Amino acid sequence: DVVKSTAKLGAATAAGATAAFLAADGATEEYRIAMGKLNTAYDAVGMSMDDARYAYEEFYAVLGDTDTATEASQLLSKVARNGEDIAYWTHIAAGVAGAFGDALPVEGLIEAANETARTGTVTGVLADALNWSAKEGETFGVTMRANTKANEDWNKAVAEAESAEDYFNLALQNCATEAQRNDLIMNTLMDTYDETADAF
Repeated sequence: DVVKSTAKLGAATAAGATAAFLAADGATEEYRIAMGKLNTAYDAVGMSMDDARYAYEEFYAVLGDTDTATEASQLLSKVARNGEDIAYWTHIAAGVAGAFGDALPVEGLIEAANETARTGTVTGVLADALNWSAKEGETFGVTMRANTKANEDWNKAVAEAESAEDYFNLALQNCATEAQRNDLIMNTLMDTYDETADAF
């Protein structure tokens, strides 16, 4: 039908219109496949298709690539608990992308944040996200404890910490649950990348 309706514009124009139509149809199919994956991931954790779509659209706006936005959104389903968390993480993604581009992949950051929340130790590119943007002397609220024998190793670790990653690992030790570690990671990255995200 596209070809017939544009025949009067000439063969070259008709061919161009057909190619554009087929490309749009391919993009739509790619989007449907992405939404199918995300619906599965978000449904498995008790979140809605609207949450999945919102995550995808926000990541796509930042990353500009269907596959990467889908992967980041899938990984986010393991970290986010609600729409507010999705908003925080997509804002963080804008800040990270604006600051470092492909040198610090957003999907890798989300995966590392999930692993760090589970294990209590900084892993993967989360270390880069912390170290590359840390302010001088950044301690993430880590302070010396009362100088008792029980706290001697802790105080030594705080005194010997040299990088943002070191301090953050100590801060993670102060968290009693995975949920608390998840909140610490998300809130720290929000504070770190908020201005960059706004600029981006």
